[in-house]
Amino acid sequence: MSRTPIDIELLERRVAEGFSRAELPGAPAGLRAEVAALVSAPRVRSGREWRPSSFTLMRLAVAVAVIALVAVALPALRTQLDAGHASPTPTLSEPVPTVVPSGTRISPHTLVPSPTPALPTTPSPFPSFNIPVLPDGPSITWTPISLDEFGTNVTAAGAAQLGGRILVVATADGANGVASAPVILSSTDGSAWQRVPTDGPDFKDAFLERLMAIPGGLLLVGQSQTSYPIGCAGAAGCNPVSKTLMWTSSDGISWKSVPAAKLSAFDRVWITTMASGPNGISAFGTWFPMTGSANKTFVFHSTDGISWSFARFPDDAYLAQTMAATAAGFVSVGGDNAVGLAWYSSDGLTWKRAASFSDGGCAAHSLAVGAQGMYAKCTRGWSSTDGRIWKEAADSPDNGLSGPTAWTTGNGSEILIVTGQDAFWSTDGETWHLGKSTPGLPNLGSGSGSAWILPSAIVVSYPGGLSIGRVG
Repeated sequence: MSRTPIDIELLERRVAEGFSRAELPGAPAGLRAEVAALVSAPRVRSGREWRPSSFTLMRLAVAVAVIALVAVALPALRTQLDAGHASPTPTLSEPVPTVVPSGTRISPHTLVPSPTPALPTTPSPFPSFNIPVLPDGPSITWTPISLDEFGTNVTAAGAAQLGGRILVVATADGANGVASAPVILSSTDGSAWQRVPTDGPDFKDAFLERLMAIPGGLLLVGQSQTSYPIGCAGAAGCNPVSKTLMWTSSDGISWKSVPAAKLSAFDRVWITTMASGPNGISAFGTWFPMTGSANKTFVFHSTDGISWSFARFPDDAYLAQTMAATAAGFVSVGGDNAVGLAWYSSDGLTWKRAASFSDGGCAAHSLAVGAQGMYAKCTRGWSSTDGRIWKEAADSPDNGLSGPTAWTTGNGSEILIVTGQDAFWSTDGETWHLGKSTPGLPNLGSGSGSAWILPSAIVVSYPGGLSIGRVG
């Protein structure tokens, strides 16, 4: 059998050309020169064929191996390098969408920044809480805002953002027989605040309780300070319930009342909790008969804040204290003084009970949703990925704090707990990232206060004032 002669010169030229085209960062110049010299390397004469020397064959093999390594390894290396380039950390000052429904997951470019991906491999205990906390959370700088100029004992009841405008609603206490006054405040920078007029007939005797984003604008919820005219006239056993009031706005400045006929589902109902998200708006409410104590719990749902559907809540032996919207629907927590409970719903009208909190003697009072789970608080913290199955969050930063002594909030992407000089962030209610809270916020104690994560700021409320937080 005859063998086909190998064209060594052609092979060497192709190897040299391939090597010259290969991209190998930091390739030794000497190696390139060796391959380039292959074409003119000395050969040994054998019969009628020219054969390369053994040294030349060795260099040829090395060159082929290098080119193969570059062809296979370099694309993989580039993929790893590209994946390792972290996107710039978003800030709260970036442009925000026109309307951000409460509880929905906001675009990462309008969120509180997620914790940096470069995390320690082992959580480090944080001394003041004696729990494993990753010390890489974003810090918050607060600007205190006094509300004294807008009335007496003004405590914010709701906050939302519409485009670049931050809005806060509250009610100022009345004095000397004067009815309390509704307060709507507007700011474009979080520092200077102006009062939105509420002296028209649409806000007569109104007490403001909630503010949330809905498709196309904002929904404001409150109740009348004048009770229903009822025949029992305050006799024993009489239930003087106030009317539910609602308003909508497309800009946060001009408000329009929702007609009473549209709110007939809320006759003799006191709304206990409410949430807005990608699956509409849902609410819990207690219906009071004219006399007696046969109270019943109803649930309500709307897609626009104007037309409402309602249904009987099947588990009304317990109180749903707070609720939040999720990507899949809604979750609510509550219970009574003996047990903490949670419920979940996909449409805001059909609710099912989740597993109970084995917490012993408390009703869950705080609920916040993150991108990978949610967090609720009784005496101890609890976490869930879907609102149906809950487990104790043993490393919760507010374990051991009785009652709502810390500000707890979420926006569907981040969960935030602020207490004193510490800001704890989580996406699942299990793993926490610590940042500074400067200056430290006062402990809520038995006082009232709420918190909201908005696209461009964080708002916390306490009697007589606000603090506007910037992340950085």
